[in-house]
Amino acid sequence: MLKSMRRATVLLVVVATATLSTSRAGADDKQQCLAASDQGQQLRDDGKYRRARDAFASCAREVCPALVRRDCVKWLADLEQSSPSVVVGAKDARGGDLVDVTVLVDGAPLVTKLDGKPTPVDPGAHVLRFQTAGYPAVEQHVMVHAGEKSRLLVVQFGTPAAPPPATAPPPAAT
Repeated sequence: MLKSMRRATVLLVVVATATLSTSRAGADDKQQCLAASDQGQQLRDDGKYRRARDAFASCAREVCPALVRRDCVKWLADLEQSSPSVVVGAKDARGGDLVDVTVLVDGAPLVTKLDGKPTPVDPGAHVLRFQTAGYPAVEQHVMVHAGEKSRLLVVQFGTPAAPPPATAPPPAAT
């Protein structure tokens, strides 16, 4: 009888601990969902659509309260409609397409290889910097508008960069 009481007590403690952990996890999930919802709205209002998309995707998860999830799903869909995208391209000095090109937008990486596909960007004024081996970098200033889809941005690299001058070997000691 004493053994069965111990087992029952251990079982009760295990169940209570699991319930408490689940309750805490649920409360943590709810707080994270609410924070993501607020953050997403602020980022969207600030024109930071790419980061807002991540926040809305987070609060649209099944673990989030239904009301929050419903709003986040709607905001995510609205954001997808108004998010602009660009298709970046580059040509060499003779007009041939280049693929191995890194593109930075406002100093942050956008793509590291050109594939002809649209890439989401935030609306607003940006500086795009195109870099590829053998050529000096090219910068392009653009204004991207909300709702603008698949805007083609192509640069042409000019004269290839001159190789560094060869250094003469030091004179031999006599």
